[in-house]
Amino acid sequence: MAEDNKQINGMVNHSFWFEKTHNNGTDEYVAGDAIGTVQSIVVKGDGGGGIVRVINVSDNIAVGLALRIWFFRRAPRPVVDNAPFLMHNADRAKFAGVRSIASTDYISNGNIRMAHRKGDDANVDFSCPGGRLYYIVEARETGTFSKANRLQVNMGDWPD
Repeated sequence: MAEDNKQINGMVNHSFWFEKTHNNGTDEYVAGDAIGTVQSIVVKGDGGGGIVRVINVSDNIAVGLALRIWFFRRAPRPVVDNAPFLMHNADRAKFAGVRSIASTDYISNGNIRMAHRKGDDANVDFSCPGGRLYYIVEARETGTFSKANRLQVNMGDWPD
């Protein structure tokens, strides 16, 4: 499956913010499944780098699924939505970091579940030789998304 590219949609105080609504379907995800495909974010061009400083995750039908977000400096092997994510040996050298969102990290407001990580809980240093930071979202427990309920991931970066 092809990666889903994402452009930075704004700079605020030397930080970029982007948001990604994953193209997940009406499927049940179990622990270890990839949610969506490989995502990529254009950073400052070739050799761009920085620090991911903030990670926000939300959904709108009270799923609040525990997740892992795997970051890579170069494109990892493709993953398939709703299939087990397994780190490939060739991707170890591309690995930049991983951050977890626990189901207990979410706060609720009606049907909306939101998790917010910042500072040391979110920091991932990266240097991207090709000018893109890649990431994969992995389910850490079972949860069902519908066409109307999309997992949304927002991140903020402090570029070098």
